[in-house]
Amino acid sequence: MTHTSMLAEPVGWRRSLRRPDLFLAEFLLIALVVISSLGVFMRYVMNTPLVWTEEISGIVIVWMTFAGAVGLTRQNLHARVELLDEFLPSTSRFKAGLDILLDIVAVLFLVPVVIGGWDLIAMLSHERTPALRLPIGIQLAAIPIAGALMIAFLSAKVVRAGIALARGANP
Repeated sequence: MTHTSMLAEPVGWRRSLRRPDLFLAEFLLIALVVISSLGVFMRYVMNTPLVWTEEISGIVIVWMTFAGAVGLTRQNLHARVELLDEFLPSTSRFKAGLDILLDIVAVLFLVPVVIGGWDLIAMLSHERTPALRLPIGIQLAAIPIAGALMIAFLSAKVVRAGIALARGANP
């Protein structure tokens, strides 16, 4: 990376706008700390517990987890079994083909996650949270939304890598 390219890279909040999935995860982490701290303060210092802090914390944790998963998938940092890399030939074309195959497997795993997530929302559409009476779908929507975004990122990566592999370039 040259000095001029370092200057062109946005910093601070502008950098966060280029990666909205991770920005959302970061924001939700801060919100979780604030909400949890408020709950602890009200319960143990003021002796007046707030019943809604645990509910909101649960919703925030789910959304934060899935937003982080989307961001890691987009940046190609998602969990992957690298055991195969050590035992198979190390040519770049072979590894590129293996990466494509593993991304396709991930997409095939995510398709039923998305479908099941939507089915779960439909099945529990009448359910509400106990304290705030929010629809359970608010929490569950993170599953199919994140799954669909991960499918989109992985599919785009597979297409780009496949084109590069077909052209003989190193993907």
